[in-house]
Amino acid sequence: MMIWAAIAAMTGASIFAILRALSQVGHTGPDNSPDIALFRGQLAMIDDEALRGDLTANEAEASRAEISRRLLALTRRPQKHADGMSRLSSLMRRRVAASLALIVLPVFSLTFYVISGQPRLAGKPMQLTSGAELENQNVERLVQRVEQQLAQHPESVEGWDLLARVQAQLGRPDLAAEALGQAIVRGGATIDRLIALSEAQIALSGGIVTGDARQTLERAASVSPHDPRVDFFLALGLRQDGRHDDAIVKLGSALAKSLPDAAWLPLVRDQLARLLLDDLGADVPQSLNPADVISALRLSISAAATTPGHDVVAWRRRLLAHMVLNGIDGLDSLVEEGRAALADNRAALAEFDAFVAQLVHRS
Repeated sequence: MMIWAAIAAMTGASIFAILRALSQVGHTGPDNSPDIALFRGQLAMIDDEALRGDLTANEAEASRAEISRRLLALTRRPQKHADGMSRLSSLMRRRVAASLALIVLPVFSLTFYVISGQPRLAGKPMQLTSGAELENQNVERLVQRVEQQLAQHPESVEGWDLLARVQAQLGRPDLAAEALGQAIVRGGATIDRLIALSEAQIALSGGIVTGDARQTLERAASVSPHDPRVDFFLALGLRQDGRHDDAIVKLGSALAKSLPDAAWLPLVRDQLARLLLDDLGADVPQSLNPADVISALRLSISAAATTPGHDVVAWRRRLLAHMVLNGIDGLDSLVEEGRAALADNRAALAEFDAFVAQLVHRS
Protein backbone atom coordinates (compact mmCIF):
# COMPACT_ATOMS: atom_id res chain seq x y z
CA MET A 1 0.00 0.00 0.00
CA MET A 2 2.95 2.30 0.56
CA ILE A 3 3.72 2.36 -3.16
CA TRP A 4 0.17 3.46 -3.98
CA ALA A 5 0.35 6.20 -1.35
CA ALA A 6 3.63 7.37 -2.86
CA ILE A 7 2.15 7.33 -6.38
CA ALA A 8 -0.85 9.32 -5.17
CA ALA A 9 1.38 11.84 -3.45
CA MET A 10 3.62 12.22 -6.52
CA THR A 11 0.60 12.62 -8.79
CA GLY A 12 -0.93 15.20 -6.48
CA ALA A 13 2.34 17.13 -6.34
CA SER A 14 2.62 17.08 -10.14
CA ILE A 15 -0.94 18.31 -10.56
CA PHE A 16 -0.40 21.03 -7.98
CA ALA A 17 2.73 22.20 -9.79
CA ILE A 18 0.87 22.29 -13.10
CA LEU A 19 -2.13 24.15 -11.66
CA ARG A 20 0.13 26.62 -9.88
CA ALA A 21 1.96 27.38 -13.11
CA LEU A 22 -1.28 27.68 -15.06
CA SER A 23 -2.75 30.03 -12.48
CA GLN A 24 0.02 32.57 -13.01
CA VAL A 25 0.09 34.84 -16.01
CA GLY A 26 3.54 35.03 -17.49
CA HIS A 27 5.73 34.63 -20.46
CA THR A 28 9.07 33.08 -21.02
CA GLY A 29 12.33 34.82 -21.58
CA PRO A 30 14.33 34.65 -24.78
CA ASP A 31 14.23 31.20 -26.36
CA ASN A 32 17.89 31.46 -27.28
CA SER A 33 19.05 31.65 -23.64
CA PRO A 34 22.05 29.34 -23.12
CA ASP A 35 20.52 27.96 -19.90
CA ILE A 36 17.23 27.18 -21.66
CA ALA A 37 19.10 25.42 -24.46
CA LEU A 38 20.97 23.37 -21.87
CA PHE A 39 17.78 22.21 -20.14
CA ARG A 40 16.12 21.40 -23.46
CA GLY A 41 19.14 19.38 -24.45
CA GLN A 42 18.83 17.42 -21.22
CA LEU A 43 15.14 16.73 -21.91
CA ALA A 44 15.97 15.46 -25.40
CA MET A 45 18.67 13.23 -23.97
CA ILE A 46 16.25 11.74 -21.44
CA ASP A 47 13.70 11.00 -24.20
CA ASP A 48 16.36 9.21 -26.27
CA GLU A 49 17.58 7.16 -23.34
CA ALA A 50 14.05 6.18 -22.40
CA LEU A 51 13.37 5.00 -25.96
CA ARG A 52 16.57 2.92 -25.94
CA GLY A 53 15.66 1.40 -22.58
CA ASP A 54 18.62 2.88 -20.71
CA LEU A 55 16.19 4.53 -18.29
CA THR A 56 13.10 3.03 -16.71
CA ALA A 57 9.80 4.86 -17.07
CA ASN A 58 9.94 6.04 -13.46
CA GLU A 59 13.54 7.28 -13.79
CA ALA A 60 12.74 9.13 -16.99
CA GLU A 61 9.62 10.72 -15.50
CA ALA A 62 11.49 11.83 -12.37
CA SER A 63 14.28 13.37 -14.44
CA ARG A 64 11.82 15.14 -16.74
CA ALA A 65 9.92 16.56 -13.77
CA GLU A 66 13.08 17.98 -12.18
CA ILE A 67 14.41 19.53 -15.39
CA SER A 68 10.98 20.88 -16.32
CA ARG A 69 10.74 22.51 -12.90
CA ARG A 70 14.05 24.28 -13.42
CA LEU A 71 13.12 25.31 -16.94
CA LEU A 72 9.80 26.71 -15.72
CA ALA A 73 11.48 28.63 -12.91
CA LEU A 74 14.05 30.04 -15.38
CA THR A 75 11.62 31.17 -18.02
CA ARG A 76 8.72 32.48 -15.95
CA ARG A 77 8.40 36.27 -16.08
CA PRO A 78 5.49 38.51 -15.05
CA GLN A 79 3.47 39.96 -17.91
CA LYS A 80 0.26 41.98 -18.28
CA HIS A 81 -2.47 40.97 -20.72
CA ALA A 82 -3.26 43.43 -23.47
CA ASP A 83 -7.01 43.66 -22.82
CA GLY A 84 -10.01 41.99 -21.21
CA MET A 85 -10.67 39.65 -24.14
CA SER A 86 -7.15 38.24 -24.01
CA ARG A 87 -7.48 37.70 -20.25
CA LEU A 88 -10.73 35.83 -20.73
CA SER A 89 -9.25 33.69 -23.50
CA SER A 90 -6.20 32.91 -21.39
CA LEU A 91 -8.42 31.99 -18.41
CA MET A 92 -10.45 29.57 -20.52
CA ARG A 93 -7.32 27.93 -21.86
CA ARG A 94 -5.95 27.51 -18.36
CA ARG A 95 -9.20 25.96 -17.14
CA VAL A 96 -9.21 23.48 -20.00
CA ALA A 97 -5.59 22.60 -19.35
CA ALA A 98 -6.28 22.26 -15.62
CA SER A 99 -9.20 19.91 -16.30
CA LEU A 100 -7.03 17.77 -18.54
CA ALA A 101 -4.33 17.72 -15.89
CA LEU A 102 -6.83 16.61 -13.21
CA ILE A 103 -8.39 13.86 -15.31
CA VAL A 104 -5.97 12.69 -17.95
CA LEU A 105 -2.70 12.74 -16.00
CA PRO A 106 -3.75 10.37 -13.14
CA VAL A 107 -5.61 7.98 -15.46
CA PHE A 108 -2.78 7.83 -17.97
CA SER A 109 -0.09 7.41 -15.31
CA LEU A 110 -1.96 4.65 -13.49
CA THR A 111 -2.78 2.78 -16.70
CA PHE A 112 0.79 3.03 -17.93
CA TYR A 113 2.11 1.69 -14.63
CA VAL A 114 -0.31 -1.25 -14.52
CA ILE A 115 0.55 -2.24 -18.11
CA SER A 116 4.28 -1.52 -18.19
CA GLY A 117 5.29 -1.64 -14.54
CA GLN A 118 5.49 -4.38 -11.98
CA PRO A 119 2.89 -3.54 -9.30
CA ARG A 120 3.12 -6.98 -7.66
CA LEU A 121 6.90 -6.93 -7.31
CA ALA A 122 8.06 -6.73 -3.72
CA GLY A 123 9.50 -3.41 -2.72
CA LYS A 124 13.24 -2.88 -2.24
CA PRO A 125 15.01 -0.18 -0.27
CA MET A 126 15.88 2.73 -2.54
CA GLN A 127 19.44 4.00 -2.56
CA LEU A 128 19.54 7.59 -1.41
CA THR A 129 21.08 10.01 -3.89
CA SER A 130 21.60 13.69 -3.20
CA GLY A 131 20.24 16.32 -5.55
CA ALA A 132 23.77 17.43 -6.44
CA GLU A 133 24.80 13.88 -7.34
CA LEU A 134 21.68 13.43 -9.47
CA GLU A 135 22.35 16.71 -11.25
CA ASN A 136 25.98 15.79 -11.92
CA GLN A 137 24.90 12.41 -13.27
CA ASN A 138 22.39 14.08 -15.59
CA VAL A 139 24.98 16.59 -16.84
CA GLU A 140 27.55 13.86 -17.39
CA ARG A 141 24.99 11.85 -19.34
CA LEU A 142 24.25 14.93 -21.41
CA VAL A 143 27.95 15.32 -22.18
CA GLN A 144 28.20 11.69 -23.25
CA ARG A 145 25.08 11.97 -25.38
CA VAL A 146 26.25 15.15 -27.11
CA GLU A 147 29.69 13.70 -27.73
CA GLN A 148 28.13 10.59 -29.29
CA GLN A 149 25.98 12.73 -31.57
CA LEU A 150 28.95 14.89 -32.56
CA ALA A 151 30.98 11.79 -33.38
CA GLN A 152 28.26 10.89 -35.90
CA HIS A 153 27.47 14.47 -37.00
CA PRO A 154 30.55 16.65 -36.44
CA GLU A 155 29.05 19.40 -38.58
CA SER A 156 26.42 20.19 -35.91
CA VAL A 157 27.22 23.73 -34.75
CA GLU A 158 24.46 23.61 -32.13
CA GLY A 159 26.01 20.46 -30.69
CA TRP A 160 29.43 22.07 -30.31
CA ASP A 161 27.86 25.18 -28.73
CA LEU A 162 25.94 23.03 -26.25
CA LEU A 163 29.00 20.94 -25.42
CA ALA A 164 31.06 24.08 -24.81
CA ARG A 165 28.47 25.49 -22.40
CA VAL A 166 28.22 22.24 -20.46
CA GLN A 167 31.99 21.80 -20.22
CA ALA A 168 32.34 25.39 -18.98
CA GLN A 169 29.61 24.74 -16.41
CA LEU A 170 31.52 21.66 -15.23
CA GLY A 171 34.69 23.73 -14.79
CA ARG A 172 36.57 22.27 -17.75
CA PRO A 173 37.81 25.34 -19.63
CA ASP A 174 40.22 23.33 -21.79
CA LEU A 175 37.42 21.14 -23.17
CA ALA A 176 35.13 24.16 -23.45
CA ALA A 177 37.77 25.98 -25.51
CA GLU A 178 38.15 22.96 -27.81
CA ALA A 179 34.41 22.77 -28.40
CA LEU A 180 34.20 26.51 -29.03
CA GLY A 181 37.02 26.23 -31.55
CA GLN A 182 35.02 23.61 -33.44
CA ALA A 183 31.89 25.76 -33.28
CA ILE A 184 33.78 28.79 -34.62
CA VAL A 185 35.25 26.79 -37.51
CA ARG A 186 31.85 25.41 -38.50
CA GLY A 187 29.49 28.22 -37.50
CA GLY A 188 31.56 31.38 -37.63
CA ALA A 189 33.19 33.69 -35.10
CA THR A 190 30.14 35.23 -33.44
CA ILE A 191 30.60 37.67 -30.57
CA ASP A 192 29.15 35.22 -28.02
CA ARG A 193 31.47 32.41 -29.09
CA LEU A 194 34.52 34.68 -29.00
CA ILE A 195 33.61 36.04 -25.56
CA ALA A 196 33.07 32.50 -24.27
CA LEU A 197 36.40 31.42 -25.78
CA SER A 198 38.23 34.31 -24.12
CA GLU A 199 36.64 33.43 -20.78
CA ALA A 200 37.79 29.82 -21.17
CA GLN A 201 41.32 30.97 -22.04
CA ILE A 202 41.40 33.30 -19.02
CA ALA A 203 40.13 30.51 -16.76
CA LEU A 204 42.79 28.15 -18.13
CA SER A 205 45.52 30.59 -17.06
CA GLY A 206 44.12 31.07 -13.58
CA GLY A 207 42.48 34.43 -14.26
CA ILE A 208 45.34 35.95 -16.26
CA VAL A 209 44.54 37.60 -19.59
CA THR A 210 47.19 35.89 -21.70
CA GLY A 211 48.27 36.78 -25.22
CA ASP A 212 45.85 34.20 -26.66
CA ALA A 213 42.97 35.63 -24.67
CA ARG A 214 43.90 39.16 -25.73
CA GLN A 215 43.95 38.14 -29.40
CA THR A 216 40.52 36.56 -29.01
CA LEU A 217 39.18 39.72 -27.36
CA GLU A 218 40.63 41.94 -30.08
CA ARG A 219 38.98 39.70 -32.64
CA ALA A 220 35.72 40.03 -30.71
CA ALA A 221 36.12 43.81 -30.71
CA SER A 222 36.40 43.78 -34.50
CA VAL A 223 33.21 41.70 -34.73
CA SER A 224 31.23 43.83 -32.26
CA PRO A 225 33.04 47.04 -31.26
CA HIS A 226 30.31 48.12 -28.88
CA ASP A 227 30.00 45.02 -26.73
CA PRO A 228 30.83 46.04 -23.13
CA ARG A 229 32.07 42.56 -22.24
CA VAL A 230 35.06 43.00 -24.54
CA ASP A 231 36.08 46.23 -22.82
CA PHE A 232 35.69 44.66 -19.38
CA PHE A 233 38.01 41.74 -20.08
CA LEU A 234 40.49 43.97 -21.90
CA ALA A 235 40.47 46.26 -18.84
CA LEU A 236 41.30 43.24 -16.69
CA GLY A 237 44.36 42.54 -18.84
CA LEU A 238 45.45 46.19 -18.84
CA ARG A 239 45.24 46.30 -15.06
CA GLN A 240 47.33 43.14 -14.81
CA ASP A 241 49.91 44.77 -17.08
CA GLY A 242 50.08 47.79 -14.78
CA ARG A 243 48.41 50.11 -17.32
CA HIS A 244 46.19 51.73 -14.70
CA ASP A 245 44.91 54.69 -16.72
CA ASP A 246 44.11 52.59 -19.79
CA ALA A 247 42.22 50.11 -17.62
CA ILE A 248 40.14 52.96 -16.19
CA VAL A 249 39.22 54.15 -19.68
CA LYS A 250 38.24 50.64 -20.80
CA LEU A 251 36.05 50.14 -17.74
CA GLY A 252 34.44 53.53 -18.34
CA SER A 253 33.78 52.50 -21.91
CA ALA A 254 32.21 49.23 -20.74
CA LEU A 255 30.04 51.19 -18.35
CA ALA A 256 28.92 53.60 -21.09
CA LYS A 257 28.04 50.79 -23.48
CA SER A 258 26.07 48.71 -20.97
CA LEU A 259 22.30 48.76 -20.78
CA PRO A 260 20.91 50.11 -17.49
CA ASP A 261 19.70 46.66 -16.43
CA ALA A 262 22.70 44.65 -17.65
CA ALA A 263 23.60 41.78 -15.32
CA TRP A 264 27.31 42.66 -15.32
CA LEU A 265 26.81 46.37 -14.60
CA PRO A 266 27.33 46.15 -10.80
CA LEU A 267 30.64 44.36 -11.33
CA VAL A 268 31.84 47.01 -13.80
CA ARG A 269 30.84 49.84 -11.45
CA ASP A 270 32.61 48.17 -8.52
CA GLN A 271 35.85 47.61 -10.44
CA LEU A 272 35.88 51.14 -11.86
CA ALA A 273 35.12 52.66 -8.45
CA ARG A 274 38.05 50.77 -6.92
CA LEU A 275 40.42 52.04 -9.62
CA LEU A 276 39.21 55.61 -9.20
CA LEU A 277 39.62 55.42 -5.43
CA ASP A 278 43.13 54.09 -5.94
CA ASP A 279 43.75 56.98 -8.33
CA LEU A 280 42.55 59.38 -5.62
CA GLY A 281 44.97 57.83 -3.12
CA ALA A 282 42.29 56.11 -1.03
CA ASP A 283 43.09 52.78 0.62
CA VAL A 284 40.31 50.36 -0.33
CA PRO A 285 40.48 46.82 1.11
CA GLN A 286 39.64 44.06 -1.36
CA SER A 287 37.15 42.67 1.18
CA LEU A 288 35.07 45.86 1.06
CA ASN A 289 31.64 45.11 -0.42
CA PRO A 290 30.50 46.95 -3.59
CA ALA A 291 27.97 49.17 -1.81
CA ASP A 292 30.65 50.47 0.57
CA VAL A 293 33.05 50.99 -2.35
CA ILE A 294 30.46 53.20 -4.08
CA SER A 295 29.88 55.12 -0.84
CA ALA A 296 33.62 55.62 -0.40
CA LEU A 297 33.91 56.99 -3.93
CA ARG A 298 31.03 59.38 -3.33
CA LEU A 299 32.71 60.72 -0.20
CA SER A 300 36.09 61.03 -1.91
CA ILE A 301 34.62 62.94 -4.85
CA SER A 302 32.73 65.24 -2.50
CA ALA A 303 35.91 65.93 -0.55
CA ALA A 304 37.85 66.74 -3.73
CA ALA A 305 37.71 70.10 -5.44
CA THR A 306 34.23 70.66 -6.86
CA THR A 307 35.59 72.62 -9.82
CA PRO A 308 38.50 70.89 -11.61
CA GLY A 309 39.32 74.11 -13.48
CA HIS A 310 41.86 73.56 -16.26
CA ASP A 311 43.03 70.14 -15.00
CA VAL A 312 42.12 67.68 -17.76
CA VAL A 313 42.98 64.69 -15.55
CA ALA A 314 40.58 65.93 -12.89
CA TRP A 315 37.83 66.36 -15.49
CA ARG A 316 38.39 62.82 -16.75
CA ARG A 317 38.13 61.52 -13.19
CA ARG A 318 34.98 63.57 -12.60
CA LEU A 319 33.28 62.15 -15.71
CA LEU A 320 34.10 58.58 -14.72
CA ALA A 321 32.95 59.06 -11.14
CA HIS A 322 29.70 60.54 -12.43
CA MET A 323 29.13 57.44 -14.56
CA VAL A 324 29.77 55.12 -11.62
CA LEU A 325 27.48 57.04 -9.30
CA ASN A 326 24.74 58.19 -11.70
CA GLY A 327 25.09 56.31 -14.99
CA ILE A 328 25.14 58.25 -18.25
CA ASP A 329 22.22 60.51 -17.30
CA GLY A 330 23.43 64.09 -17.26
CA LEU A 331 26.76 63.15 -18.76
CA ASP A 332 26.33 65.37 -21.84
CA SER A 333 25.92 68.52 -19.76
CA LEU A 334 28.95 67.59 -17.69
CA VAL A 335 31.00 67.10 -20.87
CA GLU A 336 29.98 70.54 -22.10
CA GLU A 337 30.91 72.01 -18.74
CA GLY A 338 34.35 70.44 -19.00
CA ARG A 339 34.87 71.65 -22.57
CA ALA A 340 33.98 75.19 -21.50
CA ALA A 341 36.44 75.04 -18.60
CA LEU A 342 39.24 73.78 -20.88
CA ALA A 343 38.45 76.06 -23.83
CA ASP A 344 41.44 78.33 -23.16
CA ASN A 345 43.88 75.41 -23.37
CA ARG A 346 43.68 73.90 -26.87
CA ALA A 347 45.94 70.94 -26.06
CA ALA A 348 43.97 70.06 -22.93
CA LEU A 349 40.67 70.47 -24.78
CA ALA A 350 41.84 68.17 -27.58
CA GLU A 351 42.92 65.57 -25.02
CA PHE A 352 39.59 65.86 -23.23
CA ASP A 353 37.60 65.49 -26.48
CA ALA A 354 39.62 62.41 -27.45
CA PHE A 355 38.95 60.90 -24.05
CA VAL A 356 35.21 61.52 -24.32
CA ALA A 357 35.11 60.03 -27.83
CA GLN A 358 36.92 56.92 -26.64
CA LEU A 359 34.69 56.63 -23.61
CA VAL A 360 31.18 57.04 -24.97
CA HIS A 361 31.52 56.55 -28.73
CA ARG A 362 28.60 54.64 -30.20
CA SER A 363 27.75 53.61 -33.72
